[in-house]
Amino acid sequence: MKKQHSFYLLLGSVLLILASSPLVGSDVQGTWQLTAVADSGDEYDLILTLSEADGKVTGTLGNDEGFLDLAEVEFDGTNLSFSILTPEAIEYEVKLKLEGDTLKGTFRGDNSSSGKVTAQRSH
Repeated sequence: MKKQHSFYLLLGSVLLILASSPLVGSDVQGTWQLTAVADSGDEYDLILTLSEADGKVTGTLGNDEGFLDLAEVEFDGTNLSFSILTPEAIEYEVKLKLEGDTLKGTFRGDNSSSGKVTAQRSH
């Protein structure tokens, strides 16, 4: 359970980084309520926070147990991608598509875990 929690924390962080990439026509800045559902059926609720400054998107992903910084964040105005590294040294790659106030996509970990991700912008 601890590995899965770290995975989703990493996944949330990755989503935050993607949303923190330079903005091209669409705004991903803000706080997002993210849910990651692993292929195993385990579900994780996380908070993704994205910001933009000087043409660069940055962010964090986590919950009340802690937050991770997003890495390798890329955003082209529609597609957001990022990675996170958990304290257990598991790296997750997250790929999302911005659709209004929703981000949808997938995650894949270097431990062979994978699943779907959905995030709603907080208002």
